[in-house]
Amino acid sequence: MLAEKLVDYASLGVPDLWYIDQARTVEVFYLEQGKLQSQGTLSEGILTPGHFPTVQIAISEIWSD
Repeated sequence: MLAEKLVDYASLGVPDLWYIDQARTVEVFYLEQGKLQSQGTLSEGILTPGHFPTVQIAISEIWSD
């Protein structure tokens, strides 16, 4: 399912995508040569969208405990 969505988003030119999992991880994808490529999976740190470099989202703040 995710693989199909990655192809769809890439075809639309989506520059970056964050896949947020119930396991409290975030897989980060960036558009490279027409494909969304995984840049790794994070469980902590700060996310910054490529087109909005002043926006910062702490991974720890995504989930409310």
